[in-house]
Amino acid sequence: GDDIFVVNGTQNGDDTIDGGTGYDQLLGTAGDDVMRIATFTNVEHIDLGAGNNTIIVDGGTTLNLSSFAAGAVLNVTLTDDNSIETIYGSQGDDVFRTIADGHSDILYGEDGADTFMFNVGQTVADTISDFDVVEGDKIDISDIISYDSNLGDLISDFVQLVADADGDPANGLGNVTLLVDVDGNANGSSFQSFAIFDDQGETLADLINNGHLVL
Repeated sequence: GDDIFVVNGTQNGDDTIDGGTGYDQLLGTAGDDVMRIATFTNVEHIDLGAGNNTIIVDGGTTLNLSSFAAGAVLNVTLTDDNSIETIYGSQGDDVFRTIADGHSDILYGEDGADTFMFNVGQTVADTISDFDVVEGDKIDISDIISYDSNLGDLISDFVQLVADADGDPANGLGNVTLLVDVDGNANGSSFQSFAIFDDQGETLADLINNGHLVL
């Protein structure tokens, strides 16, 4: 049937939501809602209401939030390091955060200007499957590097883009891998892969200058 699931405040359990058949809805209340999800299927409409809403994913799952109503702010936090997650964002401006995540997750920002944030615990690269500079998507690594241009730091000591051998990223073809050295002191020997994405022909300087890579 047509089911309605209501979230109020913070839900800390590993919830399983299966709407089954019919037109099913996940609704929040006024304010900032937080929900931890283990399994999420068959929900046609998501609206957690106004505020900064957070969905925490800490188990291997496919989470599709494309039916999330635009207008509110949606934060998606990936915390599990044992499984690969595939996450589809909402129609609005989403924020994806990885915390101590040890597997290569697959992220789809979908519509809106989405932000993909990484932390120093990252050990393998996540794939951002629909990174779109036209929509205003950006990658934020400001929490993990100590780069400061005012101190004379060279960005090449901290961040590099490596092209996929099968493509031509300079002309908008193929993917690049974002490599990061958090302190820039190892002369290129401590670079770690953080994200794989299509840069749509933008160079590292373009991504930084146009606000698509936040340092």
